[in-house]
Amino acid sequence: MREPADEHQLAGAPVLRDQDALLGQRHGEQLLTKGRVETIDQFVAALEAVDASQIRSVATDIFVNDRFHCAAVGPDLNEDEIANALSG
Repeated sequence: MREPADEHQLAGAPVLRDQDALLGQRHGEQLLTKGRVETIDQFVAALEAVDASQIRSVATDIFVNDRFHCAAVGPDLNEDEIANALSG
């Protein structure tokens, strides 16, 4: 069973309850991006409903090996070692 989101994961939610300016910004952003305003409780419920398989599915779409780019700085860089680290 998945544990509910902790306070760190929901850090923005309590702040939004107390800050009129942030709440107004949040509502404006939601109206522009979603066409509606969701309550803090709806936001928290949606966040807590996300499971590992959904995260894995999104990560699989985003993190595709042929799209990786890497920048490394240091005195003893080994390109093969870096490529192996990125591939698997």
